[in-house]
Amino acid sequence: MAKEFKSAQELSDLIHQVVGIPGFDVVVRRDHACRWQPIILSAPANPISFHRHVEEIADRMRTTYDLAT
Repeated sequence: MAKEFKSAQELSDLIHQVVGIPGFDVVVRRDHACRWQPIILSAPANPISFHRHVEEIADRMRTTYDLAT
């Protein structure tokens, strides 16, 4: 099945919706190994736990979405 292409802003918006916590900010950048990678800019609590959670979300999303060029 073909993946749907999303812009970096669309992917970061989707991640932000899934996390759903105020004070959380994430951007998406191109990555050679995974095609795209989320980068946490701010988190209201422990950034390490947020990083793990966001990585799990991104892993699931990579099966459906790819970063548009």
